[in-house]
Amino acid sequence: MGCKPCESESGRGKECQDIRAWACVSLADFLSKSAAFAQSECYLYTVRTTRRLKDNSICHWGSGPNLEGGLATLCTCKHDMRSGRRHREWPNTWIVGLTSRDKRKGFDGRHYLFYMTRVQRVFSTHKELFEFLTEEYPDALAVKLADQNRLGDVFRPRADLTVGDWLSPSMYHPPIINHSHCKTANSDEWHNDVSLARPDGTRMSIPLLVADPEMTFVWNRPTIKYRGLRGIGYEKFESLGELISRLECS
Repeated sequence: MGCKPCESESGRGKECQDIRAWACVSLADFLSKSAAFAQSECYLYTVRTTRRLKDNSICHWGSGPNLEGGLATLCTCKHDMRSGRRHREWPNTWIVGLTSRDKRKGFDGRHYLFYMTRVQRVFSTHKELFEFLTEEYPDALAVKLADQNRLGDVFRPRADLTVGDWLSPSMYHPPIINHSHCKTANSDEWHNDVSLARPDGTRMSIPLLVADPEMTFVWNRPTIKYRGLRGIGYEKFESLGELISRLECS
């Protein structure tokens, strides 16, 4: 059952991501589908921009991970996690996001599985990412653009600039006002979603992650618990199987 959408028709006024395209699977079904990848490395973190609604659905009001359009991308969140691994090392790695456990957000003090996905493609710039999505996933791109959707995580290259440093935020259209990383017209918070600024003034590429749609699982209801309590930051597991051993049906 898909979650009830909690956004307006306009991307500018969207409150939460629309994750109805994903069908919840049971823990048993997930285990059977992921069994071949039990030895793959895995990264775990808490998606703090989740809350539990009165109808028991999970709402995600952040831009990353972006789960809209039937394609999972991680391009505006977890800068430290993504930049801590070389671009070429990310493919085939699993990323697992848990819900918040905050009672003020409707949870009961426990974490639940929110999403699990296997990284398939990695890009160095938003220009490369934009061109790939234009060719391969145009429908997903249409709902992921940060200049049209306040929860979008893909930055559109400026058509009037064909040559330049594609790590520079100036090469892209800024996100719409009220974007989750651009609250005001003069905000530069989104610049670090394009690339990270170094102390010497140069900019560093952050791996932009695109997941395998066939190996992406999203739970829009709290059905699988995680045994353990987490704070901020991320945790690396040497195998997906190690992490799975900490899951249980609620």
